[in-house]
Amino acid sequence: MAQEIRFAIQKRFVTEGLHIEKEFDAAVQAELNDCTTSVIDTCVPAGLVKNFPRNNMDCMVLTGAKGGKINRSQIVCLLGQQVLEGRRVPRMPNGKTLPCFPAFDPNPRSSGFVGDRFISGLRPQDFYFHCMAGREGLIDTAVKTARSGYLQRCLIKQLESL
Repeated sequence: MAQEIRFAIQKRFVTEGLHIEKEFDAAVQAELNDCTTSVIDTCVPAGLVKNFPRNNMDCMVLTGAKGGKINRSQIVCLLGQQVLEGRRVPRMPNGKTLPCFPAFDPNPRSSGFVGDRFISGLRPQDFYFHCMAGREGLIDTAVKTARSGYLQRCLIKQLESL
């Protein structure tokens, strides 16, 4: 009986701890997104050395030829918070996101915030976080394509007689 009570108390503390951690992550993510937005608004286009007509990258983005505002901001400003499954980069059971960071490090960089930009280069840890988020997006796209392709095949098969 005492062991069951002890287990129930431990389970309650673990679930409360996870709930608090999720709330904390959501609050930090919202704050970091606000900071990222303000940096991008300040830097683009006012902070560029060359403005629109003379800046070929801006010319491509603004005319719609190639790229978008997110690509432009990641090249000239910063990448921002990397998100996996709607949350910041998760911690391993030992409290680390990557082996190079201390356990339970509160620094935003250790949880996937990338303050560097592509034009000046990324640190290896930041590059890894960005690859993690990119891979998730790539897999989501592939799965959606497969599902929509199968749905289209089913519709065509059913409508063949028409």
